[in-house]
Amino acid sequence: MKSSDLLVLENREFTIISGGQTGADQAGLNAARTLKLPTGGWAPKGWMTEDGPDEDLLKSYGLREHNSGYRERTISNVKAADITIIISRKWKSPGTVLTMNACRRANKPFIALNEDGSVVEIYNEPKLQKQIETIKKQKDEMTFEQNQFDVIADILKKYSVINVAGNTERNAPNISTMAFNLFYQLFSRLK
Repeated sequence: MKSSDLLVLENREFTIISGGQTGADQAGLNAARTLKLPTGGWAPKGWMTEDGPDEDLLKSYGLREHNSGYRERTISNVKAADITIIISRKWKSPGTVLTMNACRRANKPFIALNEDGSVVEIYNEPKLQKQIETIKKQKDEMTFEQNQFDVIADILKKYSVINVAGNTERNAPNISTMAFNLFYQLFSRLK
């Protein structure tokens, strides 16, 4: 990637970035926008989503057009972020696998959540892993869920740029609603 392709973000405490795809990507951007958090990220060349090109929508989130396709855009967003949150139902979907592998190759932490909010994997964030294991021992499911989001949000507070990723609507119909609710719960704790 050329230096002119570096992602320039507003200088604010938290910025939520994404590739702008339907599903979890747009859900994360919408949750951030609802909470008045700045958004940005890289969109694939041609401003592509699975619904076709949507330059106006993606630009409204502050995304920039990448000089390449989905794969390179995903890798660039991982590298631009301090941490990635992945919300998925289908963990073997090509985009989810690519995102997790890109995080591992770049040694960037990620938190992988099922659409119900349960933790699938935590990478390169041992303190969070230990805290989640401790609260999993709780008996009260409602208390567990609230404590889990509090603990994850406390970890997120040490990062400035948070990448959001996960399944598309085509791969996991209606994931947008679940992902929006999870991202909203997490991001509202950052304020």
